[in-house]
Amino acid sequence: MTNSTDQQPQVPRAIIVDEFSCYMGGRNDDLKVKLREIEGIPNAAYLVNGTKVFVFEKLVALVTERQVKQPGQTVDEVALELYPDAHVTALEAVNEWDIVPEPYELCDDIDGGIAIRHRPFNAQLPGTYPCQAEARIALARLLLGEVILGKGDFTFCGQPMTLNEPMLALEKLPPRPEIDTNLEPASFAYKALGQVTYENGFEPISEDLFNQVKELETTWKDQSARAEKYAISHATGLWHLTDSLRLEQLIDSRDEVPEYGQEDAAELRTLYPELHVLPDASLYEWFDTYQVECCYLNGWTPYRDDNFLFYMIGRATSSCVDREDATELGQWVGYALLHHNASTDDAQSFGRAALLYDSSITGLAVRVAEAMRYLAKARELTDLRGAPIQTMMDFMKIGRKIGVNQHMAVQNICDLNDEILPVSRAGFD
Repeated sequence: MTNSTDQQPQVPRAIIVDEFSCYMGGRNDDLKVKLREIEGIPNAAYLVNGTKVFVFEKLVALVTERQVKQPGQTVDEVALELYPDAHVTALEAVNEWDIVPEPYELCDDIDGGIAIRHRPFNAQLPGTYPCQAEARIALARLLLGEVILGKGDFTFCGQPMTLNEPMLALEKLPPRPEIDTNLEPASFAYKALGQVTYENGFEPISEDLFNQVKELETTWKDQSARAEKYAISHATGLWHLTDSLRLEQLIDSRDEVPEYGQEDAAELRTLYPELHVLPDASLYEWFDTYQVECCYLNGWTPYRDDNFLFYMIGRATSSCVDREDATELGQWVGYALLHHNASTDDAQSFGRAALLYDSSITGLAVRVAEAMRYLAKARELTDLRGAPIQTMMDFMKIGRKIGVNQHMAVQNICDLNDEILPVSRAGFD
């Protein structure tokens, strides 16, 4: 006999969230915005006051705790009252609140110890430490403005340092491929040093070296942009050369298209008849890889794209490139094929030479730019403080062209229907 009171198995309930919601309004972001706007509260991760260090996160914790116990007080009143209590010793700031003095970071030394690195200079301070505890003691000293004594290749503000990588001598740059300067100029070519001016104070970079690097980068970026523009505008002619581009090297080991991709694979075959050398499975997998690496899409619909051809040419030219580098490499190869009527071998050699020079001069220019920007920023500092407080909403506003506001929606589990199937997560993949 069955007991009528027996309960039926319950269907598990589910709360569906977008994974990005984990970053919105979290970590007391609303409170941080209020605190950083209060006059008398430093808008900085930390601020050194004598032998003590104000820690913004400690103030957040203190205010949060007080609001629970005494909800009647305003944030301004509580923050200003608790501001003195948010000061700690330098060692406590480092150990308990994970404060790292700007612009340093801990890194692994080649000998197995722990070293302290100056990020913008890519330079290492004297000495290594056998454990985190000893390294943090050194960080606490730096936090208070002290100097770690020892040998170095140069000094900055009295602090000896040694470059982790020697500054690349200009005579050691690889040969620059020649590009027709009569080509139509591109409307824009990004340059790391484009808006950067020279700042003295960093011994490894003289004003003469700065000017030479800036001129070399400007010349190359303008010329390479012309070549890329030419290849893009003449891509139609490149599609007719696919049989000679050795794309058969890209045949994937997979034998079949996955079941969920059958329709897309069929449409890709229609869209890209010139890529007949590739089996359906290879064409599908490479288009999927291109979408992920260059278009940042996990979900896509088939379409015809000249940049996909450049990407494939780049991949066939070198097995060591991916993402946008492969597309740029393909454009340089395409330029040599179309403008100079080069053979496939010569065009690929030109492309590889262009990629090598581009990576070398770009890396050098970026390194110089980072050092110069830091020097310009350091000159404006009047105290020892950390970076300004930023929230996820700040980053959203930076990435938007128009105003951004946060809207709160509350999901009550009582509103969910028992018929809903359990879902662990949902979002944009």
